[in-house]
Amino acid sequence: MLFLFVVFIIPVFAVNPGENNRRKEEPEEIMQPVDSGGIVYALPKTGFEITIEVEQTNYFPGPYAAFAKKYFGAEPLSPNPEESYKITSVSLNYVSEADPTAVFLCKQPELLPISLFPGGIIAGINIPVTESVGRICGSGLKKQAELPDVIFPIRSADDNYFIEVNSETGEETIHEKPLEEKAREAADYLFRLRRKMGYTILSPSDVVPEDGLGYKVFVEQARELEKEYVSLFLGKTFRNQITRTYCFYPNASNLEGEVLCRFSTAKGLLPISDISGKPLMITFEPEKIPAATIDSMNIATEPLPGDNGIFYRVPVRANVEISCDLNTLYSGKVTVGQLGTIIPVPSALLDGKYSITFDTFTGGLLGVESATGKILNRSFKN
Repeated sequence: MLFLFVVFIIPVFAVNPGENNRRKEEPEEIMQPVDSGGIVYALPKTGFEITIEVEQTNYFPGPYAAFAKKYFGAEPLSPNPEESYKITSVSLNYVSEADPTAVFLCKQPELLPISLFPGGIIAGINIPVTESVGRICGSGLKKQAELPDVIFPIRSADDNYFIEVNSETGEETIHEKPLEEKAREAADYLFRLRRKMGYTILSPSDVVPEDGLGYKVFVEQARELEKEYVSLFLGKTFRNQITRTYCFYPNASNLEGEVLCRFSTAKGLLPISDISGKPLMITFEPEKIPAATIDSMNIATEPLPGDNGIFYRVPVRANVEISCDLNTLYSGKVTVGQLGTIIPVPSALLDGKYSITFDTFTGGLLGVESATGKILNRSFKN
């Protein structure tokens, strides 16, 4: 009986792996189209592309910095290389995307030619779509320039080495000059160059070419050479502009303060997780509409389903501020759609005789135009 039991179990296990493989090879379920009975559209959610420009400064002390005071009469900025950052500019631009919490159904599209932006955002009624919805927004980095491969130009062998000749054998030995000797020779050459420039520029006995081109070239090259020799003592400073963008969508939960990124004068702009930098905070303060005004307008807090299902936003103004370590970097007023109210378009304007335009970024009503001319034109955005 034991033998029969084992023979019975083996075929069961031999079949199961094949069944599992066949199940894995089965195609995934394809979403079937649903008849919604109309045109589905969304209102835009207002966002902001925040551009922060930072100046990066790199300082490199010259190879003769230790002798700058002795031979040059000036002190370098620092005896050691330094790197620092400072924020030079903060700006905001409007962007938008379809708001998943504000999706509606136009029930009679055959009577209302509805226009949509890419992404399903409503553009208007009886109008052509001539522009696309807001730009693509995301975090990005842009650098203007990089540091040169050679900070200080390589000088000639005569400036760095001297040759010692053995008087008995005639054998030559190359020795590197002491650093202070090289510094003294560089300072002497610099002063001779300056005297030569002053003599050439100021001497009345010099014959200047009629076109002045050779004279101009000499002065430009002499000044450039002077700058390089000065840098051997005082060092060089390089500045680079770094631009980074961030995307932010305000909502009821992040108005009082949200960390965009972090900033350090030693490291520049940092991710939120790097606590070595101080946070850059963005805050929104919506302007409150008096309750009496809302009651007089009879605006419902929740949008009711209209006869045709066409809704728009009444956006609100808000004060926005971006700060870092109690220092205000940006302050201004913006218009935000999702912080406002959603109301239906009056049925009297939906008889096909009017063209209605909605704002790309806020979902507000921009204009209503009839066959006889424009009867309303209002902008809800800066």
